[in-house]
Parts: sequence; structure tokens; C-alpha cells
Amino acid sequence: MLLGGALVFATITAIAVGHYLQHRERVLAARLQAQYRGKEVQVVVARSNLPAGALADSQDMATRSVPADLVYPFTVTLARWPALDGKPLARAVYGGKPLLAEDFTPGRTGDFAAQLPARLRAVTITVSPVNAIAGLLRPGDRVAVLFLAHHREVPLLHHAQVLATGLATAHRGHRPAGGHWRTGFGTITLAVSPRQAGELALAERVGGLRVVLDPTHGKPGPGLPMLTVASLYGEGQGSGGPIQSVQYIIGGASGNRVHNLPVGETPPAANRAGGPTAALAHVEKRTNKTLATLKTLLQTAPPAAPVTP
Repeated sequence: MLLGGALVFATITAIAVGHYLQHRERVLAARLQAQYRGKEVQVVVARSNLPAGALADSQDMATRSVPADLVYPFTVTLARWPALDGKPLARAVYGGKPLLAEDFTPGRTGDFAAQLPARLRAVTITVSPVNAIAGLLRPGDRVAVLFLAHHREVPLLHHAQVLATGLATAHRGHRPAGGHWRTGFGTITLAVSPRQAGELALAERVGGLRVVLDPTHGKPGPGLPMLTVASLYGEGQGSGGPIQSVQYIIGGASGNRVHNLPVGETPPAANRAGGPTAALAHVEKRTNKTLATLKTLLQTAPPAAPVTP
């Protein structure tokens, strides 16, 4: 009897204590909610675990409401997030945990390397006042770069971003201290792919570079064409046929005389099909005819006036 009564008493006591603790928990939770209601802040948390060196992108983040009194001064809040969006992580972070300022690479937010877009490289080339668009080139502009060598022009870059002009790295539209831009720079820094960086380094050594300013508004237009010096004179354009005559100038006492001597006709198809022997025979015949015509003109030209000492 005594043992049974003790068990019943113990059971009743346990149930009473459980109800008391639950009631106490509800009272404390209500008190905390009343205390922190309206004093919560939105903190940024990672959706999943991220390794060190990863870029903290908005797509990988979420927000969570936390009482303001429980937030550390260096916790990344939603208001502070825009300044850190896209920055590399200095250490691994865990999903669901609030981000801290020290999770990011110290001092990287203001460094030049932090401005470089992902998967691109920064390369610096020397420029003259002409290549600097008379000093009007600004960080944030878009340019094309032409390679000039061996009587031809080859486009190397199209719509590349200018990261810096000299030491100025301010984004277009934000004037540096003093309210004016520096125009006396001798270098520009571009954002390029790894291969383009090598091409620019090689091209600058073996030839010249010319910078062409692209518009920054709208979609980038077509790239610049490849040209040769011959194209400037119209060679290879128009009829595209061989030269039919050669101009000779013969001087004399009565002045100069200009003649156009025919160089012969294009070899007929039969001769072209005859191989090198037929081609050489045609060239020899055409050369002899031209020399004979020139000899006749020289014989009929009036004698030159004597030169008075």
C-alpha cells in the first residue's frame, strides 16, 4: 500500500511540475515577444554552406528577422548588404548563420582588384594624347583596340571596359576630389579575357595600338573591319583585273610627255592551261613588246636642251 501510494504521489508531482514548466515557458516567451516586438532587424544569412573565396552573391543569400539587442555591431544587416554584394569570402560560412563583416576579405571592398569583373583580367597599355581621345577618355568608357603593323590593321578588342585612366579609377559620372578629371595620363587599364591580355602584350611589342571610343548607351554595334594599305588605294576592288597599262614620263626641252603603254592582254585560257612554260613565254612576249614601244618613243623624243654651267 505504501509503495503504491508513493508511486501515485510521484506521478502526480511529475505531471504538476511539467505543467508548471510549460506555463512558465509560455509566460517567458510572451514577455520576450512583448519586449522585442518592433525592435527586430533583418540580417543576411547564407542559404547553404559556402567555401572561402566564393563570391557572396545575392542569389545565395536570404534574410532573417532577429531582435536588435541580439545583433552584433559587425553583423551584416540587410541595409549593409549592397556594399558587400559580389565580394569574395575570407572564410567559409555556414547556411542559416548570420554573416559577419569579418567573413569578407579584409580591406578588399576598396581595392582595385575588387572592381574587376569575374573571369576577366586587368591589363595596362601605354597611350598617347591621340589614343587617350585627346584626354577625354574616362574610367567606365568602352573602347575598341586596333593593332597596326605590316601595312595592315587588325581589330583586337571590341567594347572593352576601361577600368582606369592613369591612376584614376572612379566610375564614370563620379568626379574625383577637386571636381575635375586628370587629363595628363599616359596609360589606360582595360578589363579583358586572359587570351586578350596576351594578345595586347604581344601586339604592343611588335606594332602599334590605336584606341577607338565606343558608345556606352544602347547595345554595342558591329566590330571594326580588318583593313590593309592596299584597300585604301582601292586595290583588289572594282574590276579586280590585272593592270592593263604602265605610265611613262619622258622629259625634254619642250617639257614632259606622258604616255600610257599597254602591257599586253591577259594570257588566254589555253596558255594558262599550258603550265609554267606557256606562262613564261607569254610574259617574255609582253615584255619585249613593251620595250619596243618604249624604244620607239625615246627615238622620237626631241633632244634635251643643253645644260648651262
